[in-house]
Amino acid sequence: MGGYGTDGATARSAELYDPRSGTWSATAKMATAREDHTATLLPDDTVLVAGGLTGASDGLPAAELYDPRANQAPTR
Repeated sequence: MGGYGTDGATARSAELYDPRSGTWSATAKMATAREDHTATLLPDDTVLVAGGLTGASDGLPAAELYDPRANQAPTR
């Protein structure tokens, strides 16, 4: 999730990997475009996305919570 888009701008996009099929699929975008962030799998199978850069700042003091089962945009 996140990183750089094909245009070189910081991205909001996210993808899910299926290890059984070896394929990636698009999923809900993040609320905030970010790069150089952390993504931590939590015990309830949600993913905490924290920090990083927006491309226009030295640091992003924000976090998002993504639930892959719901395939919904993260909440802050």
